[in-house]
Amino acid sequence: MHLVGGQKLAVNLTAVLGAILIAIFQAKAEVIDLSSNGLWKISAAFDDKAGRFSHCNADLTAPNGATVLFQVDRNYNFIIKLIDSSLRLHPGKQSRVFIHVDRSYEYEYNGFNKSSSVIVTEEIDNASLIKLIADGLNLHFEIDGRTISFPLIGSAAALTSLGGCVKYAPDTIARTASAPQTLPATPPGAQTQPAPSPNAARKRSAFGTGFFVRSEGTGVTNAHVVEGCATASIEGYGRARITARDKTNDLALVQLAEPKKTEAVQFARRSLKLGEFVYALGFPLPGIIDNGLNFTGGQVSSLSGLGGDTRHFQLSAPIQPGNSGGPVVNTSGQLVGVTRARLDDVATLEASGSLPQNVNYAIRSDIAASFLRANGIDPSESESAAKLEPTDIATAGRGYTFQIRCSVE
Repeated sequence: MHLVGGQKLAVNLTAVLGAILIAIFQAKAEVIDLSSNGLWKISAAFDDKAGRFSHCNADLTAPNGATVLFQVDRNYNFIIKLIDSSLRLHPGKQSRVFIHVDRSYEYEYNGFNKSSSVIVTEEIDNASLIKLIADGLNLHFEIDGRTISFPLIGSAAALTSLGGCVKYAPDTIARTASAPQTLPATPPGAQTQPAPSPNAARKRSAFGTGFFVRSEGTGVTNAHVVEGCATASIEGYGRARITARDKTNDLALVQLAEPKKTEAVQFARRSLKLGEFVYALGFPLPGIIDNGLNFTGGQVSSLSGLGGDTRHFQLSAPIQPGNSGGPVVNTSGQLVGVTRARLDDVATLEASGSLPQNVNYAIRSDIAASFLRANGIDPSESESAAKLEPTDIATAGRGYTFQIRCSVE
């Protein structure tokens, strides 16, 4: 079984990738960066002589320097390109590529060696594999006895952006000798952005949820939401600094760069009870839903997390990517947990033959309180209070729940 923190997304692969056919992409093309989607960069490639559209890329570079690119052309032909200096391939020949996601079945494809360190797969025509890539945690390739691995955080959103790139990219771009190229077509309703300079630093963005714990703009979110952040911003409040991280418990402390008056959540003093009703607040699926604060309810299904981990509890309130770091409150509106992850549907299906139903996990509020105290902050706590109407809890939640965006250089 596998957890996916804040990035789990069910994708309609037919809508995203369309019919999957054999792809032969231009070997020489101009690539124009379009956007960043978390750890992934989205770009469009054009033939550098005629300026005709070739394909779109979604690429990710792992900490070890290896790069994986998903490439899709106008007919939604889908292949994978790998670049890794540790490979010792024979250019012009073929190699077998074995692909698996987490603990899924192994998929075998032919790979074409473009150079000693670059290999391109044949068509990826298995919808199950592509869905595993969208929903999984880690992608693994075995080539000539070497294993290359990549994290799949944000892969579903990257595939969605890849489909949008293919749909809206122009058939051709103009060629001039002196002016830098820009992509003239943008999706309906989108703001036009200039194409980045070839030497500009690449920025990648990730989104999550957090909540204020002090009235001057101190907040908490998941550590994985701000992993590798150079800067962060809180929607509606401005820039924020990451002042502390606890990777073991997946918690991070953020502080508005310019202190502003904010609401602060109240921590519950009483112990969590099995079966009690709770609410999860957050900003799921940014760029897809974008309808403001999301408020869902469910029950405490277990007082421990996966493998009996007592730092966590299980809840049935639905959560989605983007909910990570958000508050979980009881029927009195008091904090009882911090949203962390949901069970990986596909991995569980592979392991057990059945899909899990709303199996989600949160960090217990006492763990968050200890984290705050360790950083010199005394959380505001309250005794058991009267039960509130859900609408009142949601209204109060708007005051202390925020969306956070992390930018990684």
